[in-house]
Amino acid sequence: MKSEPRRRCIWALMYMIPFRNYHEAHKGRLGYKRSILAVVHKMLRTILAMLLDNQPYRDPGIDYQALVVERNASRWLRNLKRYGYLEGLQDAAAASA
Repeated sequence: MKSEPRRRCIWALMYMIPFRNYHEAHKGRLGYKRSILAVVHKMLRTILAMLLDNQPYRDPGIDYQALVVERNASRWLRNLKRYGYLEGLQDAAAASA
């Protein structure tokens, strides 16, 4: 059970890019173990900020709005066609052209 926090920290280093970049940036100067502690400290500050602001974690390198549009655009268009809104828009565009 002792190694569980270490495993979670290493998982974060491997899969969460901001923390991995932070670790790589500090590893040369601080050494491996101290850079791990620096990452843990950064994670705790991030978690505290999330709890105080009551906001979920948002990776600064990801455009969440573009991801939502990419995932849902086909469904949105399909529903617009199903309910007849898309044809009305196409007719109005053809009439104005």
